[in-house]
Amino acid sequence: MMVCAEARWRAKARRQPPQRPPSLAPVQVVASAAVGASSPVDFPLFPYHDGTYATDIPAAVLDAANPGSLLRWRVRADAGGTSNTTAWRGAALDANATEFGGLPVLDWWSPNPDAAASAGGANGTEWLLWHGIPFRASIKRKGTTSLSWPKAKLAVKLEDGVRLPLFAGAGDADTGTPSDHAVRAFDLNSLWWEPGENSYVREYASFAAARAAGVVAPACRHVVVRLNGAFHGLYTLNERQDEAWLKRVGLADRGTLWKPKDGAWANLRPDAPGYAYPIVWDAVAGPADVNSVARLATDLAGRGAGRGARAAALAGDGGSLAATINYLAVMAALLTQDRCTKNYYLLLDKGGASWRLLPGDSKSAMGADSGLGGAPAKDYAIEHGDQWASPLYCDANHPQDVEASAREPWSKLVAAPLSGRRRALAEAPPVAGHRRALFQAPATPKRFSTYTNASAGCDAAFTGAPGGAQGTFNWGVDAILRCPPLRSAYLRRLATVVTLLHGDGGGGNSTGVLREIVEAATARVAAAAAVDNDAWRGGDPARGAAQLLDEQMPRRARALRERYGLEGGSLARMVPPPQAADGAVGAVWDPASNCVILSSPSGDAVDVSGWRVAGPATAALPPGTVVPPGGAVAVGRDPGKAKAPQGGPVLGFEVEDVAGVGGGPAVVSRPA
Repeated sequence: MMVCAEARWRAKARRQPPQRPPSLAPVQVVASAAVGASSPVDFPLFPYHDGTYATDIPAAVLDAANPGSLLRWRVRADAGGTSNTTAWRGAALDANATEFGGLPVLDWWSPNPDAAASAGGANGTEWLLWHGIPFRASIKRKGTTSLSWPKAKLAVKLEDGVRLPLFAGAGDADTGTPSDHAVRAFDLNSLWWEPGENSYVREYASFAAARAAGVVAPACRHVVVRLNGAFHGLYTLNERQDEAWLKRVGLADRGTLWKPKDGAWANLRPDAPGYAYPIVWDAVAGPADVNSVARLATDLAGRGAGRGARAAALAGDGGSLAATINYLAVMAALLTQDRCTKNYYLLLDKGGASWRLLPGDSKSAMGADSGLGGAPAKDYAIEHGDQWASPLYCDANHPQDVEASAREPWSKLVAAPLSGRRRALAEAPPVAGHRRALFQAPATPKRFSTYTNASAGCDAAFTGAPGGAQGTFNWGVDAILRCPPLRSAYLRRLATVVTLLHGDGGGGNSTGVLREIVEAATARVAAAAAVDNDAWRGGDPARGAAQLLDEQMPRRARALRERYGLEGGSLARMVPPPQAADGAVGAVWDPASNCVILSSPSGDAVDVSGWRVAGPATAALPPGTVVPPGGAVAVGRDPGKAKAPQGGPVLGFEVEDVAGVGGGPAVVSRPA
């Protein structure tokens, strides 16, 4: 094998004009090469042609190589006492060159793959190769429920201070990252299990759809992993949600990013014991003050001393509340089930004045409760059971789990009263593969008005703290959905997101952005997914694609349009019809707060995501911004002082671009 290099003289000048080296200064070019983690061997390069140098790699280097081995090399040029050394480059020797639809290949060399795929992991002993760049890494198994999977999910940390632009050049696998965004840690998700047939695209499609709707989500792309020169599997390479991620998405100065590690106390319940917080909550970025999480949990329950009510916990900055409403709308549109008690992130500012929920592990997105064509599957009745399929999922009436018994592990729901509110759940006829399918009884549906101006419930304290399966809801989600104006704002945003992701074709069609994402991803991974299934038996990707495109997505679109109300349904109409093109908001200047106040003259919630406010205060409103019925959106210098005309909640956006106390006309314009 021949190594070629170009030696160039580089001189650094200090307050002096740069000077060329003497024409007769000798240049020596030396190469170093090694196989895998072995010690590098130095050998000279010789002038070849027009400033390039070349040599053959000595047999002593290659003798230890096997097909698929990592060969790495670098070059050093010495002249006149100055030395320049290139970064390591590499290649896989005689590796399987099978093409997988243009997917990038991540080569991985391990002396002990079983150790690397264990919870303890392998520290610094692994070598990876990405686009010709070799680097050392530490790898260990990650996850909780996935610990028993034969194909492990892996956490990867690069060693030696290396950072790589792993998401650059993703092409049609749009990740939303700049080309120079380099990371030091990332995750490899194994795509071995999904709720329903295995499509190999659920998590990728979930993050891509979230970004399309304006939710801050991590970058995610499919890669083929080759282990010691042989095909190992199809994975998603996921951006680690940490300080570097917060910086990339513009949230680095917003406080601490918390990851709940265990579902038992990780749903912001107010009765969690003090010792549980350091165990359950991991500060992945920012100061690790677990007391701030405890205070938020107390406030969300309406029990905060000095703050008076849970409404105070919702009255932080409007951007955080809008972002959380948008996140909830996307999760409901996708039917993401495993997110009430963990698999989400909490961004909490330093003073606890604002908080937002962000998406986490999304392998359970686009849930199905059967196989293709109704084939039996051992799972919750995610699509057909109102407990999970309702747009109000994760509130106190729609918890994540069911009470299990030894005789009927999927069947029993506790129907006891919950904080004075009747919780009537009835058993519907069985669905294939389930002991029972669980629905909310049609005779006693929850009848939440979409268009109420009343704020009753926003300030009410939640007494008690249900345990067991009844307690597996999210107290932050419940705080928003129990407040009628904010619930209406969320449902209005959900209607917008449904049209974006599922299209506006009506009925059971799903023709929106989500279909485009799934179809493109399915075609891109088809070849690699088929080989992965042969290796790991995770599921036929053709069946998974058919279930998503022909069954799950149309069924979810139909449920949201018909069963839950866009086109009228048998249950109480929760999701409103699409927003009228001439839906208007009123805009007035409030000198007391130096803000433009937006309100809804009709009393309906109005989605103003992407609208622009111009006049005394100027701002573009982020996705998820909705004028609540009876409430307002305040844009200006001191939105905390703003009052809604009818006394409802105010989403405040603090901006510096304020003309002054004199005020003037305000103009609100829709996006083009």
